[in-house]
Parts: sequence; C-alpha cells; structure tokens
Amino acid sequence: MLPLLLSKHARIVLHASAVSTPRGAVAFLAGPGAGKSTLAAGLGRLGWPLIADDALLVEPREGRLLAVPSYPGVRLWPEVASQVRRGGGRLPLVAHYTQKRRLTPQTAGVSYRRRAQGLARLYVLARRGAARAQPAVSRLTRRDAFIELVKFSFCLETQSRDRLARQFERLSHDAGAVTVRRLSVPGDLSKIDGARDAIFADLTGDG
Repeated sequence: MLPLLLSKHARIVLHASAVSTPRGAVAFLAGPGAGKSTLAAGLGRLGWPLIADDALLVEPREGRLLAVPSYPGVRLWPEVASQVRRGGGRLPLVAHYTQKRRLTPQTAGVSYRRRAQGLARLYVLARRGAARAQPAVSRLTRRDAFIELVKFSFCLETQSRDRLARQFERLSHDAGAVTVRRLSVPGDLSKIDGARDAIFADLTGDG
C-alpha cells in the first residue's frame, strides 16, 4: 500500500527494482514475476548495491531524477533465493499468501545503498526467447518510453482526472529526463554476467 499512498501525494513510484552502478542508478521496470528482483539481486552479488526492490520512488532534484532507496531487503522465490543467499538456516516468508522469501543484507550477501543516487537508466524488462540468447539492450522512442512509464507506475486515485493529468505530466517529463531502454534477459540468473556487461556497455555509450 505504501507505493499507492505515495502516489496519492503526487509522488512518482515505479513498479521497479533498482541497483547502484559506478555510472548512476539503474532501474528495471516489469510486472509481477518478470524477474526484476532476481536481476537486481544477481547484480547485487556482482557488486552493484541494491537501491529498491519492486517499488522505486523517483524524485526530481536540481534538474535531474533521483532513485530513492527503500527498505534494505529483497523478495525472491525459493529457488532463486537459494542461489543468492549467504549462510544457512531457513529464510522467512514474505507473507502467508506467497512462497517468496525475504532476504536481508545479512542473508543476501549484497550491500544496500542508503543515499539517493542520480537515475542513469530505466530498463523495461523483456524475456529472451531462446535459452542461449545473450542479454541485449534496445532503444525506445520517447512515446514508447512514456507508455511504459504509465504502465509501470503506481496510481491510487484512478478516478481523479486532475491527479491523473498531473501524473501524466510528470511521467511525460520523466520520459524525456532519463534514458529508457528495453533490456532482454533470461528470467533466471543464468546470464547475469552478460546482463551486467550489456548494461555497463549501454551506460558507457558502447551499447
């Protein structure tokens, strides 16, 4: 409910997980079960600190967008959690209605960023069709980027025209203020090194 409540107060909250890179924060937009938490946790194990899991607060400040850290934890399915976790013992359930497990900084073996960071990229996740296909980054038009931001933003008061208009205005601005790409990756951790390399190449202008 917290992301929805924040959206009520004209805050932009995206259905995304995010990590910190040497080139700025990157976030992964996707619906439930698309692998954004898995990707963020895997990149965390490779040395990119986590910023947020599942919901990312984005704030404008001094002409740029910032990725604001949330609680230090990540929620993963048991089979993925077993690959990412550190140490033994049973991981706690996120809630009674799901089999997802909650990993903390102590159990996940990853670090968490505590301060906001400039948002360098937004990646819309897409599954790779072929099992052997390598992760790849592709471009989106500003129009398509705006549509994806609308699709993956939290909004509580969908019946309020004024609030929707303001949110659309903010999202339209954000679509032009940060680069939005499509990132095609497997749904598991099998190509996590390739995903990191594709992202870093894109951030450094080589993608």
